[in-house]
Amino acid sequence: MKMPPNSKINMQSTPAKSGLFYGYFIVAVSTLAMMLSNGFSIGGLPAFYPEMLKEMGSLGQAPNIARASAVTFILSGLLSPFAGQLLRRLNVKVFMSLGCLLLGMGLFLYSQAYVRPQIYAAHVLFGLTLCFLSLIPNTVLISNWFRQQRGTAMGIAVTGTSLGTVVIPLVASPLIRNYGWRNAMLLMSASVWVLLLPLIWLIVRIRPQEVGQLPDGKSTGEALPSSPPDPASLPGMTLSEAFRTPLFWIFSVCAMMLFYAILAVVQQLIIFLTSAQIGMTGEAARGVQALMGTASIGGKLIFGVASDRWPRPKVNALCCAVLAAGCCMLPFLSAQNATTFAVLFGLGYGGAFVTIQLLMAECFGLRDLGRIIACIAVIETAGGALGNIITGEIAQRFDSYVTAYYGVIIASFIALLSGLFLVKKTVAFSEIRHR
Repeated sequence: MKMPPNSKINMQSTPAKSGLFYGYFIVAVSTLAMMLSNGFSIGGLPAFYPEMLKEMGSLGQAPNIARASAVTFILSGLLSPFAGQLLRRLNVKVFMSLGCLLLGMGLFLYSQAYVRPQIYAAHVLFGLTLCFLSLIPNTVLISNWFRQQRGTAMGIAVTGTSLGTVVIPLVASPLIRNYGWRNAMLLMSASVWVLLLPLIWLIVRIRPQEVGQLPDGKSTGEALPSSPPDPASLPGMTLSEAFRTPLFWIFSVCAMMLFYAILAVVQQLIIFLTSAQIGMTGEAARGVQALMGTASIGGKLIFGVASDRWPRPKVNALCCAVLAAGCCMLPFLSAQNATTFAVLFGLGYGGAFVTIQLLMAECFGLRDLGRIIACIAVIETAGGALGNIITGEIAQRFDSYVTAYYGVIIASFIALLSGLFLVKKTVAFSEIRHR
């Protein structure tokens, strides 16, 4: 077995042939981190919007909420390359702990906000949270611990983003009803301090070699390196090499359009459902949002497992097609068919969310994966911010979300076309992976 330069050799620490693979604990913590970071910053936050609209008046209008939410996406995108570079130098526990600190501060500030600058400041902290606690560190962690089962493991981990969309509205509803939205948000923020932060320090290990195991829990009689390998020794492309490939830019377009559609719907669906056009109550609208999150969990698990069995470009294209089909229902949405839409759209966006991350790891390798994901994140979060802002502005101008959601349909079909183009590049994927 070839060892990276300057690695120390541990001749006794070999992975056990039996017993529980420690990587499953890594997946569990990553799932929780994704649930709380994305749930509070993105998917679960709309659960508080109906009460905010009533209390804050003009501050809670759709365009203002959309602009404030866009700060989260824009900032997380712009700072993702910096975060990816920082992750190469910081211990991942410190990195993710900074994310916990930022998220806890953001929730506290949001719960005490009465003027626009306070709301924007909270969203700045949420944007930083996504850099330090969401996809960037967790994708790298999962990729270190899993090879053949990476699709399944990543599919489970990113269900956390959907669990946040499900759990936070369901937990928030009775708390909001009994204590008001501000106290409800403050109470729920305790999960960051008393649950996630301790688990990061107690459980997270960066690589399986740290506990005498190998990726996927495989056994071997050979010695294991007891120190982290030199990043240059890992398989894959550097960031500059990835920039020069067409695949990088195809990924970017696909991810940008996916996030345009996903964020425009996830962030503003409750506002649409509680508008005069649909007429649902806040409680019912939160139920639809929770159902959509549940469906997206199914999408991530189903398509994550499928990506380990069938070509990932084809699985990704299928996910984009399901999402586009769901988007086509938006102009005809009503209280009667809202649940059907939630299931279809949730399956599509859940599957696309996980398969696009897996394709990046498959195509570009582990060598510079954190920074490559971070750079694509700049583009995809710009798409999410644009989708949120444009949808909110059009809805306000025309007093209808129907017109605004035609842009979402267009974006979803551009994502589908990009996904289909990736299918034709299957040979190129293989060539890059075995470089």
